[in-house]
Amino acid sequence: MFLQSHIHAMVAVVGATRETLHSGLWGWLPEPVLLGLLNIRLKPFAMMQTYRRGIKNLAYASDAGVYRWGDNAKDLFEFSKRGMTPTDAIKAATVNAARMLGLEREIGSIAVEKAADIIATTGGPLEDITRLGQIRFVMRAGIVYRSETSN
Repeated sequence: MFLQSHIHAMVAVVGATRETLHSGLWGWLPEPVLLGLLNIRLKPFAMMQTYRRGIKNLAYASDAGVYRWGDNAKDLFEFSKRGMTPTDAIKAATVNAARMLGLEREIGSIAVEKAADIIATTGGPLEDITRLGQIRFVMRAGIVYRSETSN
């Protein structure tokens, strides 16, 4: 639990409130810029508005945002905190994204003849989606890369 709460606190680009605005990774930016980023962070995700209306065939993609590049799984944590099931969040980043790109025959799920990059976590991400940030190993192109720490 200690690690989880600190992971969330450390990776935010800006603080979660005006008082903590400068506590994020980009806290060195001028206040007007940080206020603009905070405004974006506090707005409801358009994806979540669509999800609440019953549309579940959503695909995750991001080129900027709330968390540092490389910590994209934390976007899925945000979706879950805002009401999306862990299953639907994971599907948005895998099966649905592959289908939206027209690549569902090559990627997006684990099956014979598909390219699959696989992670193993410290526990079940369907029960606790933050487990996606607690990676034990990664398999890429058939090679297992073990993490240096067990998180």
